[in-house]
Amino acid sequence: MMNAPTPLQIRNRPLTKTPADALTAAVRVVDRHDPDGACHRLIVALILDADTPVARFYADTRSSTSDTAAMEILNAFAEIYSHAEAHHRDVLVYIGDAFVRRHLRAESESFPLATFATNLYDALGSRLIPAYERSATVADQWRSDLAIAHIQQIERARREHLVIYTDGSVSSNHPGCGMGVVTRNGEVHAHFDAEAPNDPLVAELLAIELAVQTYPLQRLTIRTDSLNAIELMNMDIDEINNRPPQGDYRTDLYINYVAKRIVRAITDRRISFEWVKGHDGNLHNEAADRAARSVRRYNTYRIPPSALSHVLDNIRQDIAA
Repeated sequence: MMNAPTPLQIRNRPLTKTPADALTAAVRVVDRHDPDGACHRLIVALILDADTPVARFYADTRSSTSDTAAMEILNAFAEIYSHAEAHHRDVLVYIGDAFVRRHLRAESESFPLATFATNLYDALGSRLIPAYERSATVADQWRSDLAIAHIQQIERARREHLVIYTDGSVSSNHPGCGMGVVTRNGEVHAHFDAEAPNDPLVAELLAIELAVQTYPLQRLTIRTDSLNAIELMNMDIDEINNRPPQGDYRTDLYINYVAKRIVRAITDRRISFEWVKGHDGNLHNEAADRAARSVRRYNTYRIPPSALSHVLDNIRQDIAA
C-alpha cells in the first residue's frame, strides 16, 4: 500500500524530478569575528555529485546585517542552480537560513530542477546531511584562511609609513568645516562637518582627526600648514585644559574638545607632525586644500555628490601626473 504524500512532497512536486542520482547542495551561513571586533557573515555553498564535491562558492558579506546576508545566500543558490542547468541535472538543496529557505520554497515552481528540503531529519533532508556537514568543514577552513589574511594585512599596515597632508576650509558666512586628507601616494579623502564651528583651527584639527581615523594602524607623518594645530598636538590633556582663552568661549571649548579627542586617539601610536608652508606650491598641500574647499562648497550649496566625486578624481589625477 502506497503511503500518502507528505506536505513537503506536495509543496515540492514533482518529486519524480529528483532521482537518486540528483546533485545535492547546501548553503551554510557562519559568523566571522575579526581580531579588531568587526563581524562578518560568510556564505558557503557546496555541491556534491554522489560523494564528490564538484563546486563550491563563497561570499563574504563584510556585514552582519540580515538583508546583505540574504542577498548573498540568494546569489549562492543562483550559482547552484546555474551549475545544475549547465549539467542538465536535478539538484536537492538545503538552505541553512530559514528566511531565505521559505522564500525559495514559495517560488519553487520557478526552479523545476530544484527540490528544497525544509530540514535534515526526514527522508529527503537526510540525503543532504553529507553536503551540509562538509560545508561546515569548508567554512571553517575559509574562516581560518580569512583570519590569517586579516592578521597579515594588519601587520603590513603597521609596517607601512605614510606621509599625509591635511588641510581645513571654512566659510565666514556659513557654519561647518571642510576637511581634506591627501597621501603622498595619491589617496584623497574629504569630509564635511555641518555642525562644527566655522573656525579655521577647528577645521585644521578635524582634518588631522580624519587622517588619524582613516589610517588607524599605519605609522604616520602628518604635514599641516597650521602651527597652532601642531602646538595643540604636542600638548597633553592637562596642558590643553589649562591653555589660556584664545577667542570665542564656545569655539575655544570646541577646539579643546577636539584636540583632546585626537591626543587620546594618537596615544601609543607612531604619529609625528610637521609644518609645511601653505599656498607655497607644495603639490600635496595644495591638493588637500582643494579637497577641503571642494567638499565644503559642495555641501554648503548642495551640489550633487557626483560632481564632488568628479572633482576629487581630478585632484587624484593631478597628483599622479
